[in-house]
Amino acid sequence: MPLFDNSIRINVKDLVDKISIALILSGVFLILMSMIMIFLNCFKVNTYEAVFYFMAYIYTSSLGFIFILAGFQASLYKYVINENRIVKAVQSMNDDERIVLHILENNGGEVTQAEIVCKTGFSPAKVSRLIKNLQKMGIVICKRNGRVKVVALSREYLIYKRSNRWSKQIIGKVIEVT
Repeated sequence: MPLFDNSIRINVKDLVDKISIALILSGVFLILMSMIMIFLNCFKVNTYEAVFYFMAYIYTSSLGFIFILAGFQASLYKYVINENRIVKAVQSMNDDERIVLHILENNGGEVTQAEIVCKTGFSPAKVSRLIKNLQKMGIVICKRNGRVKVVALSREYLIYKRSNRWSKQIIGKVIEVT
């Protein structure tokens, strides 16, 4: 009997989405409840009770804002997970996969499989295998347009390229200044 049960699989991205939504909604709930509390108790005559309710309002609303910020931070964590996966995939690519990726990048991010065969000179079987490998890595996605297979760069890869180019520009400017 195996030590771990493989039947239960947790998708980290879905879990992060659910946690971030729960945090944001609970934060909004806390802020709304504190506003209702202050509205219902604003007509209190006793000064000490009014001060107490005002302090409770500040506490619950600040707790609500903390929950909302934590929810947004959790939703950003999902993109960090994807970027790390793409970085590892790009570093582990072989030369033929890099050639296919270069063709995709130079042709607007979307090319048919037949065009890749023509431009590389590889056999259709080899191009199909390379595309499957790139698809498993999360770098490309494949769509069918009738009988034609269209290969496109994935959203995660495009985000990675944009953030990587942006960080290189910022680092270059910092180096120029110093």
